[in-house]
Amino acid sequence: MEETKAIIGILIIAAISITAYFVVTSGSSGAAVQPYMTCCCNILAQNGMQVLVRSQLQTFASRTAPDCQSACEYNYAGQGKIFSQVGSCAENP
Repeated sequence: MEETKAIIGILIIAAISITAYFVVTSGSSGAAVQPYMTCCCNILAQNGMQVLVRSQLQTFASRTAPDCQSACEYNYAGQGKIFSQVGSCAENP
């Protein structure tokens, strides 16, 4: 009886391990095929005086944000006039 419980326990642990392996490997495989974007968002804010704020945005390109201008406008809507540049803010002086 003890051996039967031990074998059942080992089978349960093996089933959980195999399931976890498939969940982890299938979940991380999608990142390699999606197009990745790095954008520098320049926001000209007007709150009494004009202030230029630079913010770097890293995201996956999708139907809702196919380019940097759309991604910056989506994330910083209502913050001011938005100008975007492709690449990191360090690359775009």
